[in-house]
This record gives sequence, structure tokens and C-alpha cells, in this order.
Amino acid sequence: MSENDNQPSGGDNTTETGKTDVNKGSETTFTQEELGQKLSAERKSLTAKFEKEKQEAIKEAIAEYERKSKLTEEQKATEAQKAKEQALAERERQVTLRERKAEAMTILSEKNIPTAFVEYVLDEDADKMAEKIDALSKVWSDELNKGVKGAVSGNTPDDKNKSDLGKKTSMASGVYRGDGNSVI
Repeated sequence: MSENDNQPSGGDNTTETGKTDVNKGSETTFTQEELGQKLSAERKSLTAKFEKEKQEAIKEAIAEYERKSKLTEEQKATEAQKAKEQALAERERQVTLRERKAEAMTILSEKNIPTAFVEYVLDEDADKMAEKIDALSKVWSDELNKGVKGAVSGNTPDDKNKSDLGKKTSMASGVYRGDGNSVI
């Protein structure tokens, strides 16, 4: 028996042992046992990583709790006030961004620029956003003009009927079809 007799008729390069013949291809196949071992090792690795991250998070939470427990009532109130101010500032920022997005979409629509570009011009600062919109508008107009000029440039098509202008097309001589023949 030759080496090819051990191969399945499907034409792949695996032998009965489930391993790929190194000389015939770069694919690697595994037996069920080998696959199980690899999956088990990967599962152990991911579990260990998750446990490590969980322990770090617990340590951080305990350290934060101990830090806060040592604070005076005044310090706790100050931290709570700062947290409220940060949350309020973030909400205001989100509202501002929504308003700016609506403004930008309106301006882009008025300038006949697709509103899909709104994310590229969006900014919390109205002046910066206006500058971005103006720059986009200029580039958009220039590129649109180039595209239109490119589409309409070139040779004009020849009018094939120009040479036929001298021929009679009256009812007396028949109806002219344009191919040089008349139909009665």
C-alpha cells in the first residue's frame, strides 16, 4: 500500500490519524482528543484571566470603601457634590452635542450636503463646528464640480442625421426612416 491509500477519497491531505501530511498542505486537523485538550487549556486560561480581573476589582472596591470610611462628613459631602457636578456637566455636554448635531444637520441640508457627514463636522464649540461645515462645503462643492465637469467633458456624439438633411422627407416621396430607405 502506498501513502496515498491512507487518504480519504475527498482529496484533502489528512491521513487516518487525523494529522495533515506536512509535505502536501498547510492545514492542520486535530483528533477529538487533541481538540478537547486545546479547548480545555484555553478555558483554563480564560478562567484564570477572569479570576485575576475579578480579584483586582474587588481589591479596588475595598480600597475605595476604606478610603471613604476614613473621610469626615464634610469631605464625604464635598465628594458627593463633586460627583453630582460631574454628572450634571456630562448631561449638559450630551445635550449640547445633540443640539449641535441638529444644527449641523440643518445647515448641511440647506447646503445640499449629505447629512451622513454630520459626525465629521460635529463639535461642542459652535464656532469650530461652523468652520468645519464651511470647509466641508467648499471641498464638497469643488469635488462635485470636478465630477460634473468630468462627466460632461469629452467629445460630443456625432449627429448621424446631419448628412441626411438634404434628403426629401415629404409624404409625396414616402416616410423617411433614417436608414436611407423610405416607407410608403
